[in-house]
Amino acid sequence: MYNVRMRRYFNLTTCASLLVLLINGTTHGMMNRFLVPFLERKPFIAHHPNFLWSIQPFILTADSAYDEHGNDKGLFDFNYQNYGLRQLDDALLASQRTTQSLIRSDWRASLSNGPYEMGGCLHGMGLAFNAFWPFCDHFGLGARTALMQIDTALELLPDMHMFENISQGPGDERELILIRERIHQAMGLVPPVYSSFSASDTEIYGKLYTVRDYEYKCQYIDAGIALGAVLPTAQRRDINNPASIPCGENGLWGLFVEGNVDATLKENWWLSVLLRFQQCLPQTALHRMPVDKEPANYGALIGPARVKPGFTLVFSPYLMFENIRAGLGLRLGYTLVRHFRDCWTDCRKDRTIPANLETLNNDSVWGIGHVHCGMFYDLAHGRRKHALMPIISLTVDIPVDWFVSERAMKTYGVSLAVESYF
Repeated sequence: MYNVRMRRYFNLTTCASLLVLLINGTTHGMMNRFLVPFLERKPFIAHHPNFLWSIQPFILTADSAYDEHGNDKGLFDFNYQNYGLRQLDDALLASQRTTQSLIRSDWRASLSNGPYEMGGCLHGMGLAFNAFWPFCDHFGLGARTALMQIDTALELLPDMHMFENISQGPGDERELILIRERIHQAMGLVPPVYSSFSASDTEIYGKLYTVRDYEYKCQYIDAGIALGAVLPTAQRRDINNPASIPCGENGLWGLFVEGNVDATLKENWWLSVLLRFQQCLPQTALHRMPVDKEPANYGALIGPARVKPGFTLVFSPYLMFENIRAGLGLRLGYTLVRHFRDCWTDCRKDRTIPANLETLNNDSVWGIGHVHCGMFYDLAHGRRKHALMPIISLTVDIPVDWFVSERAMKTYGVSLAVESYF
């Protein structure tokens, strides 16, 4: 009896230590409008009552976005307000950052509609970790983590048709560039090129589950419900860099409830369905806020603001075909993420110059869908002993506009996962 207790204590201590290492060393939580939602989050292929783990390198890329109507736009044109020199110049005057216009008087009327597109590119790579330990019959602990390198660049592309009435030669083009630089300097902005090596947010959770064989017309059923926390260990966006994006929830703590059902429908056919509700907690932090019609990342006002986030809904079904040929399988999945309206409150002591919070509230609503296509190979197939032989899977993540795709980047992802169990 003493040896059994010591063995259980050792197993519990080992698992807790491993989770602490994962949390301190890396983080998780790619669920925002910029990155692929749950790119590093694929259902475990192995079904064994043991310690499950996976390591998953991935790459990301994007060069366009969905606007509020679901139309293709430049990478940073996903919100309602577009970039315009006249709008930024008016915001500087309204915020009293400048006392006179920085634009030539004969150009102010011509520049009233912009005219620029905020294009750009996003590239990233990283390494994700996923671990789950069912240390008793119906309860387990899990953690999901990732480290990543994200590089972004924002390029202001002029509307050439609009500029035909403004620019009459190289001299005018040069002066427009100088005006733009002076406006950006007056706003305290740095050049829109961003590079960050960061952890993403951390997820830890406890899960109640049950496993059934040959019930409800299925060969195997694994159903569970998890309650977890999102720890804000990802780097926040730089408010002085218009190209900066967060790698998580931008410093917000969060809670989530997640239910899943994994079922083997018949020989080698497997279905997984996940439903998740996540709510981040309100927080007061330093933000940029628009004063007029300028984009939020070029907001002329800087000060503390309290953000009460709306909740996020995730729906993700997967269909898997196992053992198509000697351990080779295919899987097809879809992830839909919908984030509802945030509520912003201006917490500056001096609010004589009001912030345009309605724009921030409206632009906080976003949604994105991704299709996941992949194949996997079980190296342990046909072996009598597992001997830590892993399952290797390759998955491509493709953004699609099927239901609600709005105010989000069209980010593509490719990942290679190694999954095994003890």
